[in-house]
Amino acid sequence: MINRLFVFIVLTTTGYAFAQGRLSQTCKDHADGIISDQQAYDTLHDLLTTSDSTPIHEADKCGFPAIQTLQALSQKLNKSFAVQKKSAAFVYNHAFVTGSGKNRTFKIYYDTVGTDKVSTIDADANTIPDWVEENGKAFEKSYRKEIDTMGYREPVNMKRDGYYEVYIINISAYGQTAPVQQYPSGSDTWESFIEIENDFVGGGFKTHGYDAMRVTAAHEFHHAIQLAYKYDTGYTDGWFYEMTSTWLEDVVYDEVNDYYAYLPRFYSNPHVSLFSETTFFGYHVTHWLHMMEKTRGASIVRNIWERMPDERALIAINNALEAETSTDLRNSFTEFSIWNYFTKDRYDSITYFQESRSFPAVSFYKNTLIGNLTYTDGIPGLAARYYNFKTFDSSDIKIRFESGSPSDFNIITIERLESGDPFITRRSHVDSFVVSHMKAGDSLIVIVSNTTTNKTNTTYTISTGLTDGSSSHATATNLQIYPNPIRTDLHDVVNIKFDLRKTASVVFEVYTISGKRMVHHNYGKFDPNNHLLNWDIKDNAGKFLPSGIYIYRLNIGDYSKTGKIAVVR
Repeated sequence: MINRLFVFIVLTTTGYAFAQGRLSQTCKDHADGIISDQQAYDTLHDLLTTSDSTPIHEADKCGFPAIQTLQALSQKLNKSFAVQKKSAAFVYNHAFVTGSGKNRTFKIYYDTVGTDKVSTIDADANTIPDWVEENGKAFEKSYRKEIDTMGYREPVNMKRDGYYEVYIINISAYGQTAPVQQYPSGSDTWESFIEIENDFVGGGFKTHGYDAMRVTAAHEFHHAIQLAYKYDTGYTDGWFYEMTSTWLEDVVYDEVNDYYAYLPRFYSNPHVSLFSETTFFGYHVTHWLHMMEKTRGASIVRNIWERMPDERALIAINNALEAETSTDLRNSFTEFSIWNYFTKDRYDSITYFQESRSFPAVSFYKNTLIGNLTYTDGIPGLAARYYNFKTFDSSDIKIRFESGSPSDFNIITIERLESGDPFITRRSHVDSFVVSHMKAGDSLIVIVSNTTTNKTNTTYTISTGLTDGSSSHATATNLQIYPNPIRTDLHDVVNIKFDLRKTASVVFEVYTISGKRMVHHNYGKFDPNNHLLNWDIKDNAGKFLPSGIYIYRLNIGDYSKTGKIAVVR
């Protein structure tokens, strides 16, 4: 029997199920102290070196942490575990010249008989099976896109030897990349080889045939590239390795979309931490990188990887965002939480995910009529809960949010009007606020987003109630915003007039109909009195707003007023 180390497991064969396989259950039992180091080592060693005739990975999505556990246990127990390559009868040398003028070859090993046999169809009669030649083309395309175009590093042994080895074999996964040894010796970078499925036939594969092979080449080749940055032997950042490789599948082969198979796991469980490697791999959250690519450019992901040799993934993500796009991890996750609402029937492929129409709808934690409600819940860092409150009458809605760690959270409200127009407001570190002028049939979506990197739950309480925005207890009364419409040939400013009953801060915002914030003006704090403020009809960049219909929101303490305003030039 040939021992093979299964490293990057790419796809389960259980569809969208959440059942734990023997690998993940063994890791969990070991982490929980149920089984000893020796028992865990023996079980994992047997599972990871089993002959392919037993499809042990079909019900498992935790192969990678199991391998890391086995490696750690091997060192702890002074065991020896070597990675071996499987022999093959034939080798096809797919040679090409890189964009920088280097000669490179993918050495593709294959058989035409036995368990690992490939289809022997040879349409061009050149003695090389078409399946093998298409593998070579797929790996070459992955090289050209990921290295020549996108600027990632070469796998260390390909850079050293001028070739990279790929083995076409019969396995119960799409493919896997095996680190062999450190190169240079003592470094954090590793040489590797790839094993890829020989036919992609069977119900366990979401995608079949050439399409499945092509995205697997893109996925696995990027794992080989990742090992040229750093091999995460402790699996602390394994989720980001898989997230990136799955994203690259769609970058190299946009038309295939195998990653759709993983999205239901995320959209059914947005309350599970984005980096919870003991629960999922990063396949199900690869669309976070799609968001970064659309808003910041694909180079942001490579720049994160350039930091990975010296920084943990979450730190590298945060630092790359701060250095290059004037945002950070917390704001990026808040943005991600908003994007995840606009999918399926609510899709907006212009503003949000390009393929959002094909994404699942996010699961609401609570989906209920508005009233005097109170929920106490908890979520870990980089996780969110979605509440959908439906109105049955015209009313103002008061939301109160309480937590022992309020700075851990961002609160997003999306007013989904019966007309279908969404209005988005981000609220940081608030304890209460009022959403005004909701009408029967409207919905108020409240997203509670924990933007920290804490793996433990932070508890919060969210309460809702109905209030009369014009009551004598309101912070502000007699509110007027004029002129409306604004004719810029006649008007220089917009006047904001109101009476304050108690000291409060005043913030004026203007959004496009699609929800993009154009104006954010904090006027500061005012004492009880009659007040008249003005806005110069300019956006945050100091440019005059173009003609159009906009939505304004005026926040005065816990009082909030929303309406439409027109600019005519």
